[in-house]
Amino acid sequence: YESKVNLIICNIKGQKVKTLINNELDRGNHSVIWNGVDDSGKAVSSGLYYYKLQLNGRTEAVKKCMLMK
Repeated sequence: YESKVNLIICNIKGQKVKTLINNELDRGNHSVIWNGVDDSGKAVSSGLYYYKLQLNGRTEAVKKCMLMK
């Protein structure tokens, strides 16, 4: 069974920085690594970011993450 998965990184102001996943994925465990660049390919600064996980258009989790270079 597949779900529409959207995983995005946002800055502290809530602005989208990077879309990591925007696909249909099968049920199960998945992993993704963010390399610290935004959607345009520019490196972002170290600091606090949020990631938002949406399944089928519904927000399931919003968590903090720290980017350290």
